[in-house]
Amino acid sequence: MSKLLRMPAEVQALRYPWPSLVDKIPDLTSELEKRFRFGQRVSCTSKGFFLGGAIKGGSSSVWVPTSNEIFQAYCSWRALEGFEDRPPNGSLTRLESLAGDLGLSLLNSRAEPIRQGEAPLAEIYGLSHRILDGLPRLHLTRGSLRQIQFGGWGPDSAKASAYQNHRVSLYDFALRGARRTFIGLFLHELGHAHESIWGPAERAKLEAGYRVISETDTFLGVEYLLDAQSRRTYQRLAFNEFLAENYMVYVACGGRLRSFVQSLQGAAAGAWSSVYDSFARSFDGVEYA
Repeated sequence: MSKLLRMPAEVQALRYPWPSLVDKIPDLTSELEKRFRFGQRVSCTSKGFFLGGAIKGGSSSVWVPTSNEIFQAYCSWRALEGFEDRPPNGSLTRLESLAGDLGLSLLNSRAEPIRQGEAPLAEIYGLSHRILDGLPRLHLTRGSLRQIQFGGWGPDSAKASAYQNHRVSLYDFALRGARRTFIGLFLHELGHAHESIWGPAERAKLEAGYRVISETDTFLGVEYLLDAQSRRTYQRLAFNEFLAENYMVYVACGGRLRSFVQSLQGAAAGAWSSVYDSFARSFDGVEYA
Protein backbone atom coordinates (compact mmCIF):
# COMPACT_ATOMS: atom_id res chain seq x y z
CA MET A 1 0.00 0.00 0.00
CA SER A 2 1.37 3.42 -0.92
CA LYS A 3 1.94 6.21 1.60
CA LEU A 4 1.00 9.75 0.58
CA LEU A 5 3.26 12.53 1.86
CA ARG A 6 3.03 16.28 1.38
CA MET A 7 5.93 18.65 0.75
CA PRO A 8 5.79 22.27 2.05
CA ALA A 9 3.44 24.55 0.11
CA GLU A 10 6.22 26.48 -1.64
CA VAL A 11 7.65 23.19 -2.94
CA GLN A 12 4.24 22.07 -4.16
CA ALA A 13 3.82 25.45 -5.88
CA LEU A 14 6.13 24.23 -8.67
CA ARG A 15 3.19 22.27 -10.11
CA TYR A 16 1.49 25.53 -11.05
CA PRO A 17 2.53 28.20 -13.59
CA TRP A 18 4.85 30.85 -12.16
CA PRO A 19 2.64 33.95 -11.72
CA SER A 20 4.14 37.30 -12.61
CA LEU A 21 4.47 40.05 -10.01
CA VAL A 22 4.71 42.87 -12.56
CA ASP A 23 1.24 44.20 -11.70
CA LYS A 24 1.93 44.00 -7.97
CA ILE A 25 5.29 45.79 -7.64
CA PRO A 26 5.80 49.41 -8.77
CA ASP A 27 8.46 49.87 -11.50
CA LEU A 28 8.86 46.11 -11.97
CA THR A 29 8.85 45.23 -15.68
CA SER A 30 8.73 41.83 -17.34
CA GLU A 31 12.40 42.18 -18.29
CA LEU A 32 13.45 43.11 -14.75
CA GLU A 33 11.41 40.26 -13.30
CA LYS A 34 13.14 37.83 -15.66
CA ARG A 35 16.55 39.19 -14.59
CA PHE A 36 15.78 39.00 -10.87
CA ARG A 37 14.43 35.47 -11.14
CA PHE A 38 17.61 34.50 -12.99
CA GLY A 39 19.79 35.69 -10.12
CA GLN A 40 20.59 39.26 -11.09
CA ARG A 41 20.22 41.93 -8.43
CA VAL A 42 20.53 45.65 -7.66
CA SER A 43 23.28 46.93 -5.37
CA CYS A 44 23.47 50.28 -3.62
CA THR A 45 27.05 51.61 -3.63
CA SER A 46 28.83 54.86 -2.88
CA LYS A 47 28.75 55.53 -6.63
CA GLY A 48 25.04 54.88 -7.02
CA PHE A 49 22.80 51.96 -7.91
CA PHE A 50 23.94 49.14 -10.18
CA LEU A 51 21.96 46.31 -11.78
CA GLY A 52 23.69 43.10 -12.77
CA GLY A 53 24.96 39.69 -11.80
CA ALA A 54 25.67 36.32 -13.30
CA ILE A 55 25.60 35.65 -17.02
CA LYS A 56 24.19 32.22 -17.99
CA GLY A 57 24.49 31.01 -14.41
CA GLY A 58 28.27 31.37 -14.25
CA SER A 59 30.67 33.49 -12.24
CA SER A 60 31.12 36.08 -15.02
CA SER A 61 28.98 39.14 -14.41
CA VAL A 62 28.04 42.47 -15.96
CA TRP A 63 26.82 45.54 -14.03
CA VAL A 64 25.14 48.68 -15.36
CA PRO A 65 24.00 51.89 -13.61
CA THR A 66 20.36 52.00 -12.58
CA SER A 67 18.02 54.02 -10.35
CA ASN A 68 16.66 54.07 -6.82
CA GLU A 69 13.24 53.13 -8.23
CA ILE A 70 14.67 49.92 -9.71
CA PHE A 71 16.47 49.24 -6.44
CA GLN A 72 13.17 49.51 -4.57
CA ALA A 73 11.51 47.23 -7.13
CA TYR A 74 14.27 44.67 -6.57
CA CYS A 75 13.90 44.85 -2.78
CA SER A 76 10.14 44.33 -3.06
CA TRP A 77 10.63 41.41 -5.45
CA ARG A 78 13.25 39.78 -3.22
CA ALA A 79 10.95 39.99 -0.19
CA LEU A 80 8.32 38.00 -2.10
CA GLU A 81 10.31 35.57 -4.24
CA GLY A 82 13.95 35.65 -3.22
CA PHE A 83 16.13 35.09 -0.17
CA GLU A 84 16.74 37.93 2.25
CA ASP A 85 19.85 38.28 4.41
CA ARG A 86 18.91 37.18 7.90
CA PRO A 87 20.81 35.70 10.87
CA PRO A 88 20.55 31.89 11.09
CA ASN A 89 18.26 32.01 14.18
CA GLY A 90 18.51 28.27 14.70
CA SER A 91 17.96 27.26 11.07
CA LEU A 92 21.56 26.14 10.58
CA THR A 93 21.51 24.23 13.87
CA ARG A 94 18.39 22.34 12.77
CA LEU A 95 19.89 21.59 9.37
CA GLU A 96 23.16 20.46 10.94
CA SER A 97 21.28 18.16 13.30
CA LEU A 98 19.38 16.52 10.44
CA ALA A 99 22.53 16.28 8.31
CA GLY A 100 24.35 14.67 11.23
CA ASP A 101 21.62 12.05 11.58
CA LEU A 102 21.88 11.35 7.85
CA GLY A 103 25.68 11.25 7.79
CA LEU A 104 25.89 14.28 5.49
CA SER A 105 28.48 17.09 5.58
CA LEU A 106 27.47 20.72 5.00
CA LEU A 107 29.99 22.87 3.13
CA ASN A 108 30.35 26.60 2.49
CA SER A 109 31.34 28.39 -0.71
CA ARG A 110 34.98 27.43 -0.15
CA ALA A 111 34.01 23.75 0.15
CA GLU A 112 34.88 23.86 3.85
CA PRO A 113 32.62 22.86 6.77
CA ILE A 114 30.02 25.53 7.47
CA ARG A 115 30.53 27.53 10.66
CA GLN A 116 27.81 29.19 12.71
CA GLY A 117 27.38 32.86 11.86
CA GLU A 118 29.46 32.57 8.72
CA ALA A 119 26.86 33.80 6.25
CA PRO A 120 23.28 35.14 6.52
CA LEU A 121 21.66 32.18 4.77
CA ALA A 122 18.92 31.52 7.32
CA GLU A 123 16.12 31.16 4.78
CA ILE A 124 18.20 28.86 2.58
CA TYR A 125 19.15 26.62 5.49
CA GLY A 126 15.55 26.49 6.66
CA LEU A 127 14.18 25.66 3.23
CA SER A 128 16.85 23.00 2.68
CA HIS A 129 15.94 21.41 6.02
CA ARG A 130 12.25 21.24 5.11
CA ILE A 131 13.00 19.63 1.73
CA LEU A 132 15.42 17.04 3.10
CA ASP A 133 13.11 16.23 6.00
CA GLY A 134 10.34 15.38 3.53
CA LEU A 135 12.39 12.80 1.60
CA PRO A 136 12.74 9.08 2.43
CA ARG A 137 15.73 8.57 4.72
CA LEU A 138 17.00 5.77 2.47
CA HIS A 139 17.56 8.28 -0.35
CA LEU A 140 19.89 10.32 1.84
CA THR A 141 21.84 7.63 3.67
CA ARG A 142 22.91 5.05 1.10
CA GLY A 143 26.23 6.69 0.18
CA SER A 144 25.46 8.33 -3.15
CA LEU A 145 25.00 11.62 -1.27
CA ARG A 146 27.63 12.62 1.28
CA GLN A 147 27.98 16.41 1.04
CA ILE A 148 25.87 19.49 0.31
CA GLN A 149 27.68 22.69 -0.64
CA PHE A 150 26.07 26.12 -0.36
CA GLY A 151 27.73 28.75 -2.54
CA GLY A 152 30.83 28.94 -4.71
CA TRP A 153 31.08 28.13 -8.40
CA GLY A 154 31.58 25.07 -10.56
CA PRO A 155 34.88 24.18 -12.23
CA ASP A 156 33.67 25.49 -15.59
CA SER A 157 32.21 28.68 -14.01
CA ALA A 158 28.93 28.15 -15.85
CA LYS A 159 26.72 26.11 -13.55
CA ALA A 160 23.86 27.01 -11.28
CA SER A 161 24.16 23.69 -9.47
CA ALA A 162 25.78 20.28 -9.84
CA TYR A 163 26.10 16.73 -8.56
CA GLN A 164 29.59 15.29 -8.63
CA ASN A 165 31.63 12.93 -6.44
CA HIS A 166 28.73 12.33 -4.01
CA ARG A 167 28.27 16.10 -3.53
CA VAL A 168 25.26 18.27 -4.36
CA SER A 169 26.48 21.82 -4.97
CA LEU A 170 24.18 24.84 -5.00
CA TYR A 171 26.36 27.59 -6.38
CA ASP A 172 26.10 31.33 -5.71
CA PHE A 173 23.74 31.65 -8.65
CA ALA A 174 21.19 29.34 -6.98
CA LEU A 175 21.37 31.32 -3.74
CA ARG A 176 20.80 34.74 -5.32
CA GLY A 177 17.77 34.13 -7.53
CA ALA A 178 14.24 32.99 -6.83
CA ARG A 179 13.32 30.55 -4.07
CA ARG A 180 11.36 28.58 -6.66
CA THR A 181 14.50 28.08 -8.74
CA PHE A 182 16.49 27.00 -5.67
CA ILE A 183 13.85 24.37 -4.88
CA GLY A 184 13.87 23.02 -8.43
CA LEU A 185 17.66 22.91 -8.65
CA PHE A 186 18.07 21.31 -5.22
CA LEU A 187 15.61 18.51 -5.96
CA HIS A 188 17.05 18.06 -9.47
CA GLU A 189 20.56 17.53 -8.12
CA LEU A 190 19.24 15.20 -5.42
CA GLY A 191 17.67 13.34 -8.33
CA HIS A 192 21.13 12.79 -9.83
CA ALA A 193 22.25 11.32 -6.51
CA HIS A 194 19.16 9.08 -6.59
CA GLU A 195 20.10 7.48 -9.93
CA SER A 196 22.36 4.91 -8.26
CA ILE A 197 19.37 3.19 -6.68
CA TRP A 198 18.40 1.58 -9.99
CA GLY A 199 20.16 -1.60 -11.06
CA PRO A 200 20.77 -2.57 -14.72
CA ALA A 201 17.38 -4.23 -15.26
CA GLU A 202 15.33 -1.36 -13.80
CA ARG A 203 17.46 1.20 -15.62
CA ALA A 204 16.85 -0.63 -18.92
CA LYS A 205 13.09 -0.37 -18.31
CA LEU A 206 13.42 3.34 -17.62
CA GLU A 207 15.46 3.85 -20.78
CA ALA A 208 12.82 2.02 -22.84
CA GLY A 209 10.17 4.33 -21.42
CA TYR A 210 12.35 7.35 -22.06
CA ARG A 211 12.74 6.42 -25.73
CA VAL A 212 8.96 6.27 -26.20
CA ILE A 213 8.48 9.55 -24.32
CA SER A 214 11.09 11.14 -26.60
CA GLU A 215 9.46 9.75 -29.75
CA THR A 216 6.01 10.98 -28.65
CA ASP A 217 7.38 14.23 -27.22
CA THR A 218 5.41 13.84 -24.00
CA PHE A 219 7.91 15.30 -21.54
CA LEU A 220 6.44 17.17 -18.58
CA GLY A 221 7.93 20.64 -18.12
CA VAL A 222 8.00 22.52 -14.82
CA GLU A 223 8.73 26.24 -14.85
CA TYR A 224 11.78 27.21 -12.76
CA LEU A 225 15.04 28.83 -13.81
CA LEU A 226 13.78 28.49 -17.40
CA ASP A 227 10.31 28.31 -18.95
CA ALA A 228 8.43 24.99 -19.02
CA GLN A 229 9.21 24.30 -22.69
CA SER A 230 12.93 24.78 -22.06
CA ARG A 231 12.74 22.28 -19.20
CA ARG A 232 11.09 19.80 -21.57
CA THR A 233 13.86 20.31 -24.13
CA TYR A 234 16.48 19.90 -21.41
CA GLN A 235 15.18 16.42 -20.60
CA ARG A 236 15.37 15.41 -24.26
CA LEU A 237 19.11 16.12 -24.29
CA ALA A 238 20.10 13.27 -21.98
CA PHE A 239 18.52 10.30 -20.22
CA ASN A 240 20.16 11.11 -16.88
CA GLU A 241 18.72 14.65 -17.00
CA PHE A 242 15.28 13.11 -17.58
CA LEU A 243 15.73 10.98 -14.46
CA ALA A 244 16.94 13.89 -12.33
CA GLU A 245 14.22 16.24 -13.51
CA ASN A 246 11.49 13.73 -12.85
CA TYR A 247 12.78 13.05 -9.36
CA MET A 248 12.02 16.73 -8.75
CA VAL A 249 8.63 16.36 -10.47
CA TYR A 250 7.74 13.23 -8.49
CA VAL A 251 8.44 14.98 -5.18
CA ALA A 252 7.22 18.52 -5.85
CA CYS A 253 4.42 17.85 -8.33
CA GLY A 254 3.14 14.38 -7.44
CA GLY A 255 -0.54 15.03 -8.01
CA ARG A 256 0.11 16.86 -11.26
CA LEU A 257 2.35 14.06 -12.50
CA ARG A 258 -0.26 11.38 -11.79
CA SER A 259 -2.96 13.44 -13.53
CA PHE A 260 -0.64 13.98 -16.48
CA VAL A 261 0.07 10.25 -16.82
CA GLN A 262 -3.63 9.43 -16.60
CA SER A 263 -4.42 11.94 -19.36
CA LEU A 264 -2.17 10.21 -21.91
CA GLN A 265 -3.13 7.55 -24.42
CA GLY A 266 -1.39 4.90 -26.48
CA ALA A 267 2.35 4.24 -26.27
CA ALA A 268 3.02 7.39 -24.25
CA ALA A 269 0.57 6.28 -21.55
CA GLY A 270 2.26 2.89 -21.22
CA ALA A 271 5.74 4.42 -21.16
CA TRP A 272 4.88 6.98 -18.52
CA SER A 273 3.03 4.43 -16.35
CA SER A 274 6.15 2.24 -16.40
CA VAL A 275 8.40 5.20 -15.51
CA TYR A 276 6.11 6.31 -12.68
CA ASP A 277 6.00 2.78 -11.26
CA SER A 278 9.81 2.62 -11.30
CA PHE A 279 9.98 5.86 -9.35
CA ALA A 280 7.31 4.70 -6.89
CA ARG A 281 9.22 1.49 -6.22
CA SER A 282 12.43 3.46 -5.68
CA PHE A 283 10.52 5.50 -3.07
CA ASP A 284 9.37 2.27 -1.40
CA GLY A 285 5.76 3.11 -2.23
CA VAL A 286 5.90 6.70 -0.93
CA GLU A 287 3.99 9.13 -3.15
CA TYR A 288 3.50 12.87 -2.84
CA ALA A 289 0.28 14.89 -2.82
